[in-house]
Amino acid sequence: MTAPTGPVAISLFAAVLGIAGLGLAWRKAAPLLGTPSWIGEVLIFTAVLTFAWICIAYGLKIARAPHAMRAEINDLVRLSHFATVPLSLLL
Repeated sequence: MTAPTGPVAISLFAAVLGIAGLGLAWRKAAPLLGTPSWIGEVLIFTAVLTFAWICIAYGLKIARAPHAMRAEINDLVRLSHFATVPLSLLL
């Protein structure tokens, strides 16, 4: 049984990857399909805001309950999700 990690899990950073990827795909497809390109920009801006919100929330989690972060690091499944943080910064 895994330890509870609270409402903010490291896997939430994967949502940033999805939103940013959708925004980048929309940006590239808009001229080809004749759709409004501003939607892609809004999606990318949403990804930036989502990343900032998750960073703040996860930072508070580390400050208030460092044992919960250690539990995520010790869980082999959740450990792989730590790679989504720098990948989110790249997008």
